[in-house]
Amino acid sequence: MESMRLWWWLCAVLCLLSSPPAFSTKIVVNLEQAIQTALKKNPEIREADILVGVSEGQLEEAKAAQYPKIETLSFMAPIFRITGNALDSSRFTDIWGYYFKSEGKGYIPLYTWNKISSFKEAARNKIIVDKNKTKETINEVIFKVKEYFYTYQLAWTLSKEGKDLLDKVEKVIKKAQEHVEKETGEVTRVDLYKLRVFHAAGLAKLNKAVIGQDLTKSALAMQIGYDANSDIDIEKHKISQDLSPMKDLSFYTNLALQHRPEMQQLKHGLAARDALVRAEKANYFPMIALGGAYDIGESNVVEDQYSYFAHDPYNISRFGAAIAFKWDIDFFTTKAKVKQKRAEHDALIAKNEYAVRGIPMQVKKAFLQAKEYEKNIGYAREGKKNADKWFLNAGFGTAFGLGEVKDTLEGGAAAAMMLKDYYQAIFDYNMALSELSKVTGIEVTQLKY
Repeated sequence: MESMRLWWWLCAVLCLLSSPPAFSTKIVVNLEQAIQTALKKNPEIREADILVGVSEGQLEEAKAAQYPKIETLSFMAPIFRITGNALDSSRFTDIWGYYFKSEGKGYIPLYTWNKISSFKEAARNKIIVDKNKTKETINEVIFKVKEYFYTYQLAWTLSKEGKDLLDKVEKVIKKAQEHVEKETGEVTRVDLYKLRVFHAAGLAKLNKAVIGQDLTKSALAMQIGYDANSDIDIEKHKISQDLSPMKDLSFYTNLALQHRPEMQQLKHGLAARDALVRAEKANYFPMIALGGAYDIGESNVVEDQYSYFAHDPYNISRFGAAIAFKWDIDFFTTKAKVKQKRAEHDALIAKNEYAVRGIPMQVKKAFLQAKEYEKNIGYAREGKKNADKWFLNAGFGTAFGLGEVKDTLEGGAAAAMMLKDYYQAIFDYNMALSELSKVTGIEVTQLKY
């Protein structure tokens, strides 16, 4: 008995070892979690962050311009023996040695007419511009996540409630078919065909909604940084109206002027362009620097010339330092470059003026759309309620031969239309608030991410 029990325990252990536990890989998210995941994993945002790193590298390059610059050239080669002086010399090709040569020059900038400081200022502002471009990308990604999320919820809701509506139609068809089979005369075979055509058309639209669910789910998965085939699901499937309280138009306009990344881009872009104009103007003047140079040569087979007036490249040691002036004298090219930089600066000023006028217009449009869709939800809700009653009463009458099929078909069409209009109005309202968040540059709903 004990040996049998031991045998069963051994089999159980082997089964556990050979069959590792299965872990579910399904990813279930709500809207806030989807946005949080996108902010961490979305490739567009990562690309924008990398571009910020490029600007930071440009700042380091601008800072490097204030440090010493040294240029050297060194080499070593074999050489035969040479003796003599400046007037007479002898060569001995049967005796060989080495020849080492090194020369170099360098300078430390002392005064650059603010050229280096202007480049550093331009680079610092460029970093801020690129960081705000990243914020702009983030706002676009958040909007897309909301769009895919709400689209999935809309498709799921329409397919679920559409199926419920078609189930009611199917019940009417069954009752009508019973009347036809019993030949009561209350429902004709033509009436039955009409009901079946209506049901088939509804099934086709239902199938389209189901396919829409899968497509939007894949698009959402990719947008938040997963593979399109990832097993992702939504925590709450049915679409519902965002209940965040709305404020007046001036509130959102002020938010946009403060938080829109485009405004910050223009502000710091202008500062960068202005600094580049100053940096280019500095080329009209020479850079004042502390310069230095050296020249070293040595050979063990060439006779050294001790006179300072004798040319001796083989054995030499010279060092020196002085105040230097580095100047690329090309006034026409410098003038042309200054003109280009100033034109870019002025073009940005014009763009800034357009943005100051255009951004409030974008905010106003999104605000009025949100108000319009909010009212539409109320109208569609009332229409849906009455259409449902119409279809219920007409369908009940048709099923028992007490009404006309025409009323059922019209009631069913009205119920289907108002069903779509009601949930479409909710989707449109939620997307209008999403657009309002995007054009103000900051989340205006109660979402936290």
